[in-house]
Amino acid sequence: MGRQYGGLMKSELVAEYGMITDALIKRGYTIEQIRAQGHDVPAFMPQRMKEITRGMAETTGFSEDDIWVIYDGPIFYLTTPAMPAGCSFLAT
Repeated sequence: MGRQYGGLMKSELVAEYGMITDALIKRGYTIEQIRAQGHDVPAFMPQRMKEITRGMAETTGFSEDDIWVIYDGPIFYLTTPAMPAGCSFLAT
């Protein structure tokens, strides 16, 4: 499933990753810090989600940590300083 999704949505995933990382880099974070935030996410995920992530990484060329950055993108936006605007994603 992850390979299919990564293959079908590669351009969208690349664009979203770029948007997230560009915004966070402008706020003073390094790419290593951003990836480190996503690195701990899989510890709390079911095995099937980890397998989907591996498949997405295979077909997009991203690392698994990069896929977790995409997965947690809305949370990064809401929890990093100098947030330009709010979002109702987590409030809901």
